[in-house]
Amino acid sequence: MNLGVFIQELTATIKSGTEEDILELMYFSDKTFEEVNNAGAGNLFKKMLLLPFIGFKDKDFQVTISEVEADLSESDRERFLKTLADKVQLECIANLTYQDEYKNISASAPIGKIGDTYKLVFF
Repeated sequence: MNLGVFIQELTATIKSGTEEDILELMYFSDKTFEEVNNAGAGNLFKKMLLLPFIGFKDKDFQVTISEVEADLSESDRERFLKTLADKVQLECIANLTYQDEYKNISASAPIGKIGDTYKLVFF
C-alpha cells in the first residue's frame, strides 16, 4: 500500500467507519500500552486514542500532509529514536481540519510505515 492509498482509507474510515475500524489504522507499542495500563488507565487507552477523530465522523473534512521536522538537535533525535520501535519508520504528519460557520476542529497524528503498511503511530 502506498501513502496516498492509506490517506484515502484513513479519510473514508474516519468519516464513516466504526471506532474499531479506526483503531485498525493505528499502531501503538506494547510498551506504551503497558505503561498506560500500569498507570491505571488501560481500559481508557483506546478511547483516548480515538478522541481526536470522533468529531470528524460524517464531516467533509480535509487531510493535509506535513513533513516531519528534520531539524532536531542530536539529543532530541536520540531521545525520540529511543521511543520509536525499531520496526516503525516515521513518514509524515496527517493534519485533519474541518470548518463550518459553527465549528472549527483540527487534529494531527504521525504516520509511520511498518514493513509495507502505513499506520497512525502513537508512542
